[in-house]
Amino acid sequence: GDIDLLMKHMPYIDFFDRFPTKLRRTLFKMVSYKIVPAGTCISKEGTIPSGLNVVWTGKVMLQREIFHKFDSRIMTIGVVKDGKSVCEMELLRGIPFRTSAIASTDVEMLSLTSSQYNKTIKKFDEGDVVNKADLYREAKIFNSWDTKDFLRIARLSRSRFYNTGEIIIKQGDVADEIFVMRRGLAVAIHRETFEGKDYDIIVT
Repeated sequence: GDIDLLMKHMPYIDFFDRFPTKLRRTLFKMVSYKIVPAGTCISKEGTIPSGLNVVWTGKVMLQREIFHKFDSRIMTIGVVKDGKSVCEMELLRGIPFRTSAIASTDVEMLSLTSSQYNKTIKKFDEGDVVNKADLYREAKIFNSWDTKDFLRIARLSRSRFYNTGEIIIKQGDVADEIFVMRRGLAVAIHRETFEGKDYDIIVT
């Protein structure tokens, strides 16, 4: 019954949208479901990932501790909302979390262990390495790279899907990723404040 419920709703969750039906059904047999109360630390900066978390509903804040001389403060550098994964790149690379993930609201969350992730999602994505390498070859900023470099970065890359109107990169956030567009159209907008009013300027 739970699997049928998940199968009904999962096609509308962005993270799972890229997977074929057979793989989705396999994943839905594996995932654990839980409700995370607002204020809960889902993952802590500096610790090693033990699995993958995907937000079904709710909002998760990504926070980093910033040090300056003898003081430090917590800075929110991003938000994870409905249908997105939390810090998947750290799990993929086997490195400590670069940020802490804090539930900003009550969050419905789906989770996979590292072993389950490696046997399913990671294996599936590795099969798409050649297509991703070809995509990077078409990007002029990588024209000095060789085949080995393209395959290396393709193995680390993950596909993401954004709905029309959704913000991909937010002005003022810390830059810690690079995006290469596979398909679609994006517009760069720069916000300026003049005489107390905000203006959005389209950058061409």
